[in-house]
Amino acid sequence: KMGTPPTPLTNGLIPRRYMAPPLKPAPWLSLAVDSQFIKADICLRGDLGLLFHQNTFWTPGDHSRALVMLQLFSRMQLLLHLGRQDPDVMHIFYRNRDFTQKDLDQLTQDTWACMALGCKGCEALELFGLCWDDLAPTILVSLFRGFAQTMHLSIHAVKTWFEILGFSFPPPGGYGLTTEQLNGIFTEKAAEIQAFFETM
Repeated sequence: KMGTPPTPLTNGLIPRRYMAPPLKPAPWLSLAVDSQFIKADICLRGDLGLLFHQNTFWTPGDHSRALVMLQLFSRMQLLLHLGRQDPDVMHIFYRNRDFTQKDLDQLTQDTWACMALGCKGCEALELFGLCWDDLAPTILVSLFRGFAQTMHLSIHAVKTWFEILGFSFPPPGGYGLTTEQLNGIFTEKAAEIQAFFETM
């Protein structure tokens, strides 16, 4: 015999099963997925990772700041390695090691304005070596590529932004708009700027 078939329910209903509620997304889990290919030492600032944790786990919301910080820490590791043979690179490493909450705010909250104002209005650009005078255009392009990678932007978007602002790319050394000039461009080219950000 094949065995006795199960006795059907007398009321004809399917047995009720326990349905577990869907898992709630955990911000740290999403961050782990997005940053899985970034190798970074969050203690390179010498603060045992405090600034990273303050901006990652103590502040609710998206983790864009955390991703930028991880990219900065990853850059610092590379700069530290290259700086052993080049004192200029070591200078950039020291500036990165001392990056502050203000630098992070300028990069993540005012990214596009930071680029437009240049080093006089956005000191965070020093982290990428963009504030040195007399840099060759090819070097500037390379530095802006590093900036774009850290900020998770395409270099094409960075180039287009400078063209909207009226600069060539790369912009000349010492470039930078005043806040009044930038506000004027926002007024004059409102439609073009809106269309640009809609594509981001």
